[in-house]
Amino acid sequence: MSKPSEFLCTERCIQHIEDANLSLYALRLVHGCHFLVDQTPGLSMQNMALHADRHYTVRCQTLLEATGTPNANDFDMIREGIKGLQNGKVLSHLTLHESGRKLTFHFQKNYATNANRAKSEKFAMVDVDEVRTLRTREQIMFYTRCAMVLKSQFPMFWLPWKPSEEKRWVEAKKPWMAAARRIGERLGLDCILVPEVCVETDEVTRVKVKLVKKVSQWSPGKLFPRDGQGVVVVIDGKSATLSRSELRRRRDWRRPDRP
Repeated sequence: MSKPSEFLCTERCIQHIEDANLSLYALRLVHGCHFLVDQTPGLSMQNMALHADRHYTVRCQTLLEATGTPNANDFDMIREGIKGLQNGKVLSHLTLHESGRKLTFHFQKNYATNANRAKSEKFAMVDVDEVRTLRTREQIMFYTRCAMVLKSQFPMFWLPWKPSEEKRWVEAKKPWMAAARRIGERLGLDCILVPEVCVETDEVTRVKVKLVKKVSQWSPGKLFPRDGQGVVVVIDGKSATLSRSELRRRRDWRRPDRP
């Protein structure tokens, strides 16, 4: 049974949000709006997908109570979130009333359609009480991916990061490591991050994340790769990069910290 602070977010919606490349406050605002649609009687994503002219108006304070910074009294999340959502990739309509106390919004049709779960589709039960405590965009995206796979026997996912000319993995790594440490502590998880390296350029092209719960179901030889460079373990909220010899020593371990 879900908690009152949770809402169902499909894998397609999570991917849609990641593709939109949103800022921290924009992510908080999107999750807050989605949560309120889910929680409001008579309102649904299905209706939003069918009726583009039926916008929803909500008190800004209600949004802040859902995904705003705990104990903060300012409206930065609303103002900055609106700025980060002007491209219309997630919300097709977004207007702050003149009083600054109410917000009218409507989800983009594809997003609203994607919110209706297809049979056997992966999903995350996103807890807004968790979202409101997270401090970076990377932490929120890492959390939603964890929430989607956590009930799997062998939970893993590809990090929602792509290399670019401006940001290779060496530059992007720091905030993602911080996200892994914080979410690991919040959810009681250990993590292993395994970079996939292009043999031609020697650059990281993507990063696989494997999660280990308190009772590990990983089999010997399945958790750690046979070889690799830059493999990181996150244990009890602390991270360390493994050398090749350390990686080989852990080859048959079922947990990051012990055999």
